[in-house]
Amino acid sequence: MTKDQREIQRKLRILRHAEEIGHVARTCRYFGIGRSSFYRWRQAYAERGEAGLINAPPIPKWHANRTPPEREDKVLYLRRKYHLGPMRIVWYLERYHDIKLSDATVLRILRHRSVKTLRRADLAKLTGCNLETIRYYENICVMPEPPRSSKNYRVYDDRHVARLRFIMRARELVSRCPLI
Repeated sequence: MTKDQREIQRKLRILRHAEEIGHVARTCRYFGIGRSSFYRWRQAYAERGEAGLINAPPIPKWHANRTPPEREDKVLYLRRKYHLGPMRIVWYLERYHDIKLSDATVLRILRHRSVKTLRRADLAKLTGCNLETIRYYENICVMPEPPRSSKNYRVYDDRHVARLRFIMRARELVSRCPLI
């Protein structure tokens, strides 16, 4: 017999005892439990049977300090639409929507929702391009200048990856085709 089964049997014995003698207060005093617990068990047993008597951990369904989903959606929208970093998202939300979030909260939301930031080295790995080549493309304005993070790092996204792959494919095609 497991611990849960023993606990169910104990609660059933208490409920039956109260039913037999017809006095809840005496039963609770005899078994050393509170009446609020007894009534909670009786209601759970009436609603769900023996399954209602299983001890469940008192876990809240929503944490009190959690950021509301509407605010998380706004953060994600600003990140995907305008490619803003955490500090700029904080400034934008505070200025135009009167929403106060810390940059750490915004960063946690972005990490929790798996919105990745790419640096130049990550971009080079994804596309198979050299770092110096990426720098050169930015200098001659073939690739747009990426936005900067709060610590002044360049932050690339999917748009930059697609643009660099397109440039590399075009360069490959030009090198293969004979001049007419």
